[in-house]
Amino acid sequence: MELYATFRPARAQARLRALMRAITTHQDQAIVVLSLTVGFWLVGRSLYELT
Repeated sequence: MELYATFRPARAQARLRALMRAITTHQDQAIVVLSLTVGFWLVGRSLYELT
């Protein structure tokens, strides 16, 4: 990305802004999905070890 920003600064800035906007608008959803995934994994692991 650094080389891309060096040779194409305007395009790199536009893409980085779009990426930052996507991250900030979907941050809450990502946290919920990640938390649910880890929670289900932990429950599944615990149930497997109980059997």
